[in-house]
Amino acid sequence: MIPNVRRGREMVRLVKYLVGPGKRNEHTDPHLVAGSPWLMAWHAETELSFADAKMIGKDLEAPTKGFNADVTDGHVWHCSLSLDAAEGLLADDEWGQIAEQFVAQMGFISDDPEQPSLRWVAIRHGVSAKGNDHIHLAVNLVHEDGSIADVFRDWRRAQAACRVLEVEHGLQQVGMNGCSCRGYKPGEIEAEARRRARVTHARAHAQGREPRAWAQIPKPERDRIVEHFRPREAVRWTLSRHVRACAAASSDEAEFVRRVRRHGLLIRPRFAQGTQDVVVGYRVALRPRLGERPIWYSGGHLSHDLSLPRLREGWPDTPQVGLDASAEWRAAWRGVRVAAPGREASEPAPGLAQQASRDLDELRGRLRAIPLNDHAAWSRVARQAAGALASWSVATEQVPGPLAAAADALTRSAELRRPPAAPKPGGATSSVSAALILAAAGKSGKARDRALQLMLLRQLVALGHAIGQMHRAVGDVRRAEHIHHVMTSQLEPMLHQLAPTGPAHARAAEGELDGAAGQRLPAAVYASRPPQGVVLPPVVPPAQPAPRRHPIRQPARRGHDLGR
Repeated sequence: MIPNVRRGREMVRLVKYLVGPGKRNEHTDPHLVAGSPWLMAWHAETELSFADAKMIGKDLEAPTKGFNADVTDGHVWHCSLSLDAAEGLLADDEWGQIAEQFVAQMGFISDDPEQPSLRWVAIRHGVSAKGNDHIHLAVNLVHEDGSIADVFRDWRRAQAACRVLEVEHGLQQVGMNGCSCRGYKPGEIEAEARRRARVTHARAHAQGREPRAWAQIPKPERDRIVEHFRPREAVRWTLSRHVRACAAASSDEAEFVRRVRRHGLLIRPRFAQGTQDVVVGYRVALRPRLGERPIWYSGGHLSHDLSLPRLREGWPDTPQVGLDASAEWRAAWRGVRVAAPGREASEPAPGLAQQASRDLDELRGRLRAIPLNDHAAWSRVARQAAGALASWSVATEQVPGPLAAAADALTRSAELRRPPAAPKPGGATSSVSAALILAAAGKSGKARDRALQLMLLRQLVALGHAIGQMHRAVGDVRRAEHIHHVMTSQLEPMLHQLAPTGPAHARAAEGELDGAAGQRLPAAVYASRPPQGVVLPPVVPPAQPAPRRHPIRQPARRGHDLGR
């Protein structure tokens, strides 16, 4: 269950929006599932109208108006509690219990008559556009005596309350085993689309190609223009994939900076306070178009495992490496040429293909010895596999495709909320050769390169299934099923596409690869191929999720059923 906390100053406007049709007409049957007792007595059994919303909003903020209270950042505390679409729908009574327990754990209400309680409601208006069941909590932060509620660190408190309620109500536990991925809000894509549309229109208006200013265009036409500029995914995810690909292919920090710049991204260092030579972080941005300004994201904001301290865990730490990295960071900061070009400007070495296969084969072998509770080790494995897939995706996919989907799925397993207490150095070396060879040979259609891709893709698919089986073994079934689905529906069809003329042709092409390099492939690679030429790993049918139970622990009132 994911909470999303916001603050504001217009309670009536908020309640009217929750009762209204929504931005995409996705709101249906708005009604209360919990709230202050007198509000539930008036509105518990009715579908809310705009008149009801106005009445509820005015009643909620009556203490604020009565005492003319001025609350920093606003007296309206708005929080949505959302479930994943795969969890199905909860009954109104269970949502009501969750809402009451949540606001109680936040300290907004209390059963003790000596303790003041805030006015609040929980509104349910159907599933979201993505099918997620959710409710909205609207709380007035001014008590009946005019005092203001304590909302210090309310975001962290809301997260902690959700973790407790997930266990108590049998919901899917977010961030199980320390894994927690960076998500994005739909508003990010909307804001990026509007920014691109406004900048492009302003440039056309300045050049005389468009006589109307942006404000003079009717809203329906503006919405169509914005929709045209809507990106396929959040910019943060695009940057994350590019940065991950650069990090996976880099053997040290200086090469990482050069590769990011070579990919056409802007990167700037963050220096320690009071210095201009001690780099403690970085930020990246897409190269802006004419008239635009760059939107910067820190590495940790892209992904937990892309912060500079986490990336440095996999790179050597010597005085010379530090000097080289410092020179590249200063060049990026000043916007001048790289200090000293490295191997990113040259083709991969001839024997790199065999090295990549041996590295991945060795990595698969090491998985058997990794305990299931060693989350840091599994995170490193997932990071290596995701980095290799991201390198291939960046090199070949103009728009996010199967490789990007697979990289994103494994990225969720690579992110830990907290870094391991004692990180092991050199954690990313196993994926460097694979990332390099996939990025170099990804666009080629030659038989030798197709055989290379086929060989490495087999290894990566097997790694992905192993990571999924780990999640299933520790009880994280939803993430295991997601990885299994992506591997079987996205990557395994690519195995057939890379060998369109059959397994005999594929083996012949790999024999050509062996002869060209003068070396044999690892024995484990040949042993993994069945005689019939079937290259797919065994597919485990996904387990059917157990039906949701809706226990009514405290039937204090009659709620709405799902048939409404």
